[in-house]
Amino acid sequence: MSTINGCGTGLRGWRHEPDGSSIATSWILFAFLPVVPLRRYRLRTLTDFEHESFGTADQIASALVGSLSWSDPVAIQERLPLSWCEIGMTYLRAYVLVPLLCLWPFAVFALVLGILRAVNGAPPKLPEDGMKAFLVLASANAIAVLLIAARRMRGYPGSRPRPAAASASTATATERQADRDHALAGTRQ
Repeated sequence: MSTINGCGTGLRGWRHEPDGSSIATSWILFAFLPVVPLRRYRLRTLTDFEHESFGTADQIASALVGSLSWSDPVAIQERLPLSWCEIGMTYLRAYVLVPLLCLWPFAVFALVLGILRAVNGAPPKLPEDGMKAFLVLASANAIAVLLIAARRMRGYPGSRPRPAAASASTATATERQADRDHALAGTRQ
């Protein structure tokens, strides 16, 4: 499962289980957004999120020129039937929740302007520096929301504490690399 410039297949709708496995649905993606659900899997992520860097200089440079390719290794444990509830939640998150979280500063700004217009009877005059500060903060909010969403769509479990059983059986870096090599060998066949 991989994407090139946001188009391809990818896993969405992650649910992390207490045993350390995850359940996710494979989707056809367009512009990184889920379009059509394909299959649902129980799997294990092989990405070491705790020691992951933002990207190498080559990856950042290729992303800046518009050639972004993405593939995260996973070990599929079993195929499951599609969950319509999970599919609906994935659509809701991708097409409603993330855009609302990105755009809420503009809605609040419009509400405040409307209230000031109603109270004063005329649109308020805004200082240019205030507008610049607002645009910087709104842009930073949108970037933060999109970065968090991108990490979550890759299966990052977040800051939730790991269960005792899973943390006791945490694989070493060598074992994780062996799992990645095995998963990559399986995708080449």
